[in-house]
Amino acid sequence: MPDENRQCLTEAEVNTIRKFYNGPIDQITGRHLTVGQSQFGSELAWEGVFVPRGQNEPVMSAFIALAALRYLIFEPNPPETYSLNDLQFTEATVEQLRPRHPLLDATNPDLTAFKAAGGKLILWHGWSDEHISPRTTIAYHEALEKQMGGAEQVGEFERLYLFPGVQHCGRGEGMAAFDLVTSLLEWVEQGNAPHAVLTSTERDLPPWMPAAPVVTRSRPVFPYPSLAKYTGQGDANDAANFVEGAPLFTDKTADWAGQSFFEPYEPRTE
Repeated sequence: MPDENRQCLTEAEVNTIRKFYNGPIDQITGRHLTVGQSQFGSELAWEGVFVPRGQNEPVMSAFIALAALRYLIFEPNPPETYSLNDLQFTEATVEQLRPRHPLLDATNPDLTAFKAAGGKLILWHGWSDEHISPRTTIAYHEALEKQMGGAEQVGEFERLYLFPGVQHCGRGEGMAAFDLVTSLLEWVEQGNAPHAVLTSTERDLPPWMPAAPVVTRSRPVFPYPSLAKYTGQGDANDAANFVEGAPLFTDKTADWAGQSFFEPYEPRTE
């Protein structure tokens, strides 16, 4: 019988978690089949998404994946009897996504016309996103730099912000209150390119109190790959006591089976 009071994971549980971190791999070629995978820090959001909340309870990702596999991503669609057990984790399966890739994906890095028209783009992602790996957005950012002439040229019209501890659509234990719309408007209308973005945690007040939400923590977030660095003085919950720090890593996205999906392509409309 399992010990429900134990504090450590079993070897089998550790191996399962490692598979989440590693993502699907073609067992013949050894090549990764996705650009991203679950990141360290996203574990608190796995319940109900990757693992059931309780015995015999459903997992949301299974419903989403099965519907997409049956009716959306393959051309032609597989039979109605198609199940998750029929999905093969191989490079050949990734290639089956190619016909509808120009219809479904938004990964074309050739934004020449967009830039020429004065367009500005702010991308953001939560580091703890449990549904879509932030590595996917990083890969697109890197594809932009490769296609559009390098980091300096891309910096003329694009920014990428990654928010620590923020889960899908802004939940999580991270500071998920931020305003990128104003930053975008000021960039487009006034030419003020954004740099540090203020992010915070707010404590909601009862609806009968007219005051604004109370900020309990704040911190700046800098364009990727820079990090916020604590100065060592003052309240660590106050953004004023942080400066821009050097990146922890500068490694580019590793080779994976679908990396050509992040190259220029002609879009489909039907």
